[in-house]
Amino acid sequence: MSLLGKILVRKREDLENNEVKKENLGIHPLVSVKAKYKELRDYILPVFGAIFLGVFIGVSAKLIMDNKEKFYSTTVNVELNEVKNEKNMKNIDNSAKETKLVNINQKNSEEKKMFTNQNVGKIEQNKIEETKIVNNDNIDERKKLIKEILNKARIKELSGDLDEALVLYKKAWVLDRKNVDILYKLAVINFKIGYFKNSIKYADEILKIKKDFIPAILIKGKAYEKLGMFSKAQTVLEEAYFYYPENKDLVETLAKLYEKQGDYLVAKDYYEVLSNMGYIEGDVGLAKIYEKLGDKKKAYEYYKKVYENPNIPDDLRIKIEQKLISLEDSDEGI
Repeated sequence: MSLLGKILVRKREDLENNEVKKENLGIHPLVSVKAKYKELRDYILPVFGAIFLGVFIGVSAKLIMDNKEKFYSTTVNVELNEVKNEKNMKNIDNSAKETKLVNINQKNSEEKKMFTNQNVGKIEQNKIEETKIVNNDNIDERKKLIKEILNKARIKELSGDLDEALVLYKKAWVLDRKNVDILYKLAVINFKIGYFKNSIKYADEILKIKKDFIPAILIKGKAYEKLGMFSKAQTVLEEAYFYYPENKDLVETLAKLYEKQGDYLVAKDYYEVLSNMGYIEGDVGLAKIYEKLGDKKKAYEYYKKVYENPNIPDDLRIKIEQKLISLEDSDEGI
């Protein structure tokens, strides 16, 4: 640009600046201040409004939370008080019940003690009287006492109180040690309770007095069987069978003993003896043995023989009928 051009440009800029100054000189100073205040007001008022609203909300929330806490605290306290009151009432009731129960137990204990003392007195008195009778040679009094004891023992036995019956039978035996019937009762009761060794002991006592007392031999053999001493049981029973081959109970006991041991052939022989003696138990036993041996035809024959017997009980007849049907429906047939 030429020097003249630069001068003209500069002059034009000066003129523009002068015009701006003139314009500014024509405006009142407050006008610019008001404009700035207006701008500031438009900005500050919303800010203050927001701050006020926030403070208001915060204070309100605080008041609400305080009230809630007070409410919940009051509710919890009320509930706790109710629970405490309920517990206190229960404790009072339990205490009253316990006191009442203690009084009842104390009363029962006193009554029981009184009753026990009375019973002890009676028992002691009875023992004294029994001792006098035992030591006394008065046969009539002794027999009377034995009879009373045996009656009590039978009542206990029938009611199922075998332990007490055993005690009473022993008392009677002390008064009459040679009484076979009392000894047999002792053997039987011991067997029923499960005192098999004691049962054998009393059976031996019987056989010392009366060696042909078959019931004692039978219970002795059965007691050995219960103890698992099968060889001894067989010996006892077979020795007796040698002397009493026609005793039905002895033969049947031997047959069942061998059957339980799985010796079916020997069992069959004894059941045949029983059948030949005319006892239905022999026929039933043979039917079972033949069935176990796998001879269903023979089993069917004996079951049918039993079924046709008019003297068998109804429950046995029903069982035999079911057996016959079962054998008829078997694969092998009859």
